[in-house]
Amino acid sequence: MEALSELGDYLAMPVHTYSSGMLMRLNFSLSVSIDPDILILDEWLSVADQSFRDKAEQHMKNLVDKSRGLVLASHNLDLLGRLCSRGLFIERGTPKFTGSIAETISAYNGTT
Repeated sequence: MEALSELGDYLAMPVHTYSSGMLMRLNFSLSVSIDPDILILDEWLSVADQSFRDKAEQHMKNLVDKSRGLVLASHNLDLLGRLCSRGLFIERGTPKFTGSIAETISAYNGTT
């Protein structure tokens, strides 16, 4: 968890002194350090720097490759296309389409 978060000595500091980026790193690192069977994320690491987002994405790919489940709610279609194999498009709480991630992205974009 410490290595993934890259917080180093800051881990000894009170959490209320953390920036939003530091809190995101800590929360993400704690979430994946328990080796979950299913990981549910709402959106992605928008407050993180690019280096950490790349590292976290690689970690997520490793989790998915180990046959664990990832449920990712996001509007980042590029990220969904890279990480997910299946998709569910929900509009105003109503399921509109489910299928491969490519088909789901097309449905979301109105091309199916």
